[in-house]
Amino acid sequence: MDDTTSEATNPCSTSEMASTSMYNPSSHTYQWHFQQQMNEGTAHTQANQYQFLQGEAFEASLQPRLGGRRRTLSEEERKERRRQSDWNYKQRKKNKENEMIIQNKFLQEEIGRLSTENRQLKEESVRLSIENRHFKDESVRLSIENRNLKEETGQLTLENKHLEERIRGLQGKGQLPAQVLQRQDSYVSQSISQVDQPRVHVQDHYGMEPNNEEAVYREHYWMDSNNEGAVDGFDGLGMDDLLCLLCAENGMIPNGRVAINEPAHEHEECSHSGLCPAEIAKTKFLMKLDEEVMSKVDSNDFTGLEGEPRKVGRYSFPLSLIPTVVRINNVYGDVSATSLISPSISGTIYFLFCATIREMENLQLEEVTEDKMLKWRDVIKDALRLNFNVRFAMEHLKKIACAYFGLQECPLLQGLDEKISNLEAEVNDWKKKRDNIYQESKMCIDAAKKFRGVPVSTGLFP
Repeated sequence: MDDTTSEATNPCSTSEMASTSMYNPSSHTYQWHFQQQMNEGTAHTQANQYQFLQGEAFEASLQPRLGGRRRTLSEEERKERRRQSDWNYKQRKKNKENEMIIQNKFLQEEIGRLSTENRQLKEESVRLSIENRHFKDESVRLSIENRNLKEETGQLTLENKHLEERIRGLQGKGQLPAQVLQRQDSYVSQSISQVDQPRVHVQDHYGMEPNNEEAVYREHYWMDSNNEGAVDGFDGLGMDDLLCLLCAENGMIPNGRVAINEPAHEHEECSHSGLCPAEIAKTKFLMKLDEEVMSKVDSNDFTGLEGEPRKVGRYSFPLSLIPTVVRINNVYGDVSATSLISPSISGTIYFLFCATIREMENLQLEEVTEDKMLKWRDVIKDALRLNFNVRFAMEHLKKIACAYFGLQECPLLQGLDEKISNLEAEVNDWKKKRDNIYQESKMCIDAAKKFRGVPVSTGLFP
């Protein structure tokens, strides 16, 4: 009975429930049911104990006492009391099991809730990690862009400084034309077609003078005169004026064209100016290769395309082009696979593209001309417009163009090497003459050194 009372009034259970209620207010409903069931079990146990005690007291009151002592219980009464005690023990055990079941259920629900919160926290942590990685990648990208911009700014600053030095040199020589100085404040508002100043021209393969591409080239390779660090008093100089001044300094004829294929000895002076005509022409020509212009190429522009047609894949080619087609397929695969145009329409472009590659295979660099390269450009551009995978051909064409204009510089370099050799030989001759003169007049020269800076009477009076 004492055990039952202590269990019914156990303060540990009450404190545990109170701490659980403070930890998680959302589980108040479960705690309330748990408390109610515990109260009911305790009340039921106490009622049974009370009835048992009342029965014992009643039975004891019926039995007469002998000598003031409680009478000895019979065997039947002992068994009844033992059964009652066993029943009370089992009831207490059952109540304890019910309490543990309720508490276990509550703990399982609490574990499930904490597991859900833990999973949500992990997902949030993963999301934040991904965002952090994205921010780091963006920071690296911005750092690279910033470094590239700094390098470009440094390069433009050096070019601007070089331009300032050249303008100052021309100003000191008095070679600045008056019409250039008069147009300092108005060149920005004038269009290129309205500026009537000496220019450096490169004639294209259609006989047209490059206007827009020339402006783009100058904009790309020269800094705007309004940039910080421009020479004071020359903010209005346009690129036409600067090219005019440089050409005048090098002895070039105003309004004259620089022929790319002219012999190098006609422009030997340009090697000292920093603006070699071949280099300017190469840059402009590379820009032409990237232009989007109307193609003027047809099959009559190529020769040696005879032979019976033979089908390769979806297209038919003459026998003379079959080796070229096979080489292209072996190295780059089917370049027409990415095109969605019907073979009956795109077949002509594919035919001209293979003819272009074949013509490249049959020509040496000395046989290449600007007209041929522009013709190849048109064919490759047509293939690119049809979504053919021929970007490799355009890249190779640009390499050919660089080599072509580099070949134009070889005679100039050869001429300079010859000039250097002649000057070195002349210097050696003058050195020999000096040595001969010194040997022949050594005595007189030594005597002259003794009288240098002293009166000629020196040595007269020892």
